[in-house]
Amino acid sequence: MVFNILMDNTDDHEKNHAFVRAADGFYDLSLAYDVVPSVQGLGQQQLRVGKGEAESSIDNALSQVEAFGLKKDSAVETIRRVAGVVDGWQAFFQRQGVGKKDLDLLAQYIDGPNLKAQRDEFIDRKTRGLSR
Repeated sequence: MVFNILMDNTDDHEKNHAFVRAADGFYDLSLAYDVVPSVQGLGQQQLRVGKGEAESSIDNALSQVEAFGLKKDSAVETIRRVAGVVDGWQAFFQRQGVGKKDLDLLAQYIDGPNLKAQRDEFIDRKTRGLSR
C-alpha cells in the first residue's frame, strides 16, 4: 500500500491482489503484480487506505496501522524502507531500459512535490535518526 502511494500507482483494486495455495493447504499472499505508476497524480487510491478513506497519503496509511496487525513503530520502519527503495526508482527504471522522455514524464508525478515530500520525510528522518 505504501509503495503504491509513493509510486503514484492508483490502480490498486482487488483484482491486483491474489492468494496462492501452498503445498501445505494454507494460502499466502502472491507476489505483487500490475504495480505501475498511474501518471495521473490523482491523490486517491482505489482501495481504502485509512481513516481518510482512499486519500493517497502516508499519514492516512498510518491512521489505521492496527487494522493491519502492525504497531506504529514497525509500520514507520517499513515505510522508511519502502521510501528508500522508491527513492532509487529512476536508476532502477534506467537499468530496465526506460528512456529519458518516459523518465521525465514519470518524474513529474513520482518526484512531484506531494509524493517526494512524503518520501523525503521518512528518508530524512532515518538519516538523522529521528522517530515519527
